[in-house]
Parts: sequence; structure tokens; C-alpha cells
Amino acid sequence: MDFPFDVEIGFSSSHGIGQVIRFFTGGDVNHCFIKYIHPVYGLPMVLGANPNGLTEAPLRDFLKDHQIVHTFKPLLYPLTLGLQKNADWLNKPYDYAGLIGMAEVEAVRRIAGWQIKNPLLDRHRLFCSEFGAKVARESGYAVLPGVEAGAIDPEELCKAMLAAPAWFEAQNA
Repeated sequence: MDFPFDVEIGFSSSHGIGQVIRFFTGGDVNHCFIKYIHPVYGLPMVLGANPNGLTEAPLRDFLKDHQIVHTFKPLLYPLTLGLQKNADWLNKPYDYAGLIGMAEVEAVRRIAGWQIKNPLLDRHRLFCSEFGAKVARESGYAVLPGVEAGAIDPEELCKAMLAAPAWFEAQNA
């Protein structure tokens, strides 16, 4: 199925738990999401792993609590294939355990410089950057090869996209 709209991967910052995530990652972003124009409503929408699971919402509502820092358009392959392959995740619960496990991943990365697997990753749930990495990879992009999607934080994924020629920065707010 072909979709008649552009799909972007975005990164944002927010307060609350977002500040804690940015503390652990040492970065400017704490959330990864997918941005697109809804083909029926005609509204800008976001899709992402949020506290209530993998859900979509109007961009205007998202912007009440998030500040967009970067959005990237793919240059080689559309992201729709990765979205289609991950459609079964819609409305699945958020991976809170995996988010807590990322604290260990971040600590080992900072202290020892090693990349480890997320020890608390739940294979039946997702957190935001895990979803973004899966969508990008399953659309044909080699994003952070060798690192499991469940051990990628939003800042790390954002930096990888900033450095890769396969992505065009669509917005820098």
C-alpha cells in the first residue's frame, strides 16, 4: 500500500521525566516520534511510544508538552514500510521496565565506554527511541548497526541521523 504523505522522524524535549532522560543521556532531546499528515483528517499528527502506549495524537496537542528540536525526512526510502511492519505495536503498553534498564545502558556507556544490551527490555512493549529505530531500520536504513533497538536512547538516535547523509533535517526549532 502506498501512502500519499511524507513521514518524518522527530525528536523533542519536555519537562518531568524528560529532564531525567536528558540527564542520563547528556543530550538535548528525550523523546522520539513519527510525524505525518493524517490522510483522512488532514491534520499534522505524531505517533510514538508514550506513557499510555504506542499512540497517535494531533501535533497541536503534542506541542502542549513537547518542544520539537529536530525532524528528519528520509532521502532514500519512505518510512511507510517500517511503519507497516510495526503496526501491530499500536496501542500496546509502554515499556517502563526497558526505560529503567536504559539507565544501566547509559551508565555503562559513560563509565566504561561499552555498549551493553538493555537488561530490563520487555519484548512485548516499546519505548520511544526503540520504536523510532525499528521504523527506520525496517524501512531500509542502517541506523546504529550492531546496537539493539532497545539499547538506543533518543539522543543517540538523533545524533546518528544528524551524521548520516540518508536524512534531511526538515525542521530545527
